Amino acid sequence: MLLALCAGAIWAVVALILGDDVSWMAAPTALVVLYAISSTKVAARPARAAAALVLYAAAVVYAQYLHSASVVASQLGIGFYDALSGIGPEMAYALATARGGVVDGVTLGVVALALALVAARWT
Repeated sequence: MLLALCAGAIWAVVALILGDDVSWMAAPTALVVLYAISSTKVAARPARAAAALVLYAAAVVYAQYLHSASVVASQLGIGFYDALSGIGPEMAYALATARGGVVDGVTLGVVALALALVAARWT
């Protein structure tokens, strides 16, 4: 879980540096999740795919939450920690969906599907 959350935090930092939503970071995040899944001893293929999807979803949600907090902090001129504790999941979701487009959603979905397939077969 920690590896997935670290990947999500790196995703948020890259998004902050580049000033964009960087949905392409879904691919490196999926690779980190594959590494995390391959280091465990989950035997069943469906369980590996499910675990990979849960870790991937946690990384994506965490990255979007951090990025939403950074957008709020920069636009309102408040500290990051104040914005992080001030926005709730609803506002973070609203900002993430308002910033992202169809291509971003398709990218996240395709990477999730590929991750599940590779986790079930390869790891």
